[in-house]
Amino acid sequence: MFIDCDSQISSISYIKNYLSVIKDYQIVCGGRSYHKNRPAENELYLRWLYGVKRESSNGETRNLKPNNSFMTNNFIISSELFQKVRFDESINKYGHEDTLFGID
Repeated sequence: MFIDCDSQISSISYIKNYLSVIKDYQIVCGGRSYHKNRPAENELYLRWLYGVKRESSNGETRNLKPNNSFMTNNFIISSELFQKVRFDESINKYGHEDTLFGID
């Protein structure tokens, strides 16, 4: 189970929810949500706006195109699959490790 260090768990059933579905799938990706109100700090606005418009969607919408945009901010993967598809540790600059992981 993976969760980014800057992510927050939004449900007390977070782990239970994942464990209830991982037996049926090799990988399950959680969603991403943002606060409804824009941040007070102007320097955070663009990141918030992009997240709200491009990254936030409910599970039903994401399931229509499950390979459209894999994000590693929170997901669970079977150990067997993770042994086959690992993070590329040769990437030493920020960006798109999760995209490559999702493609693999």
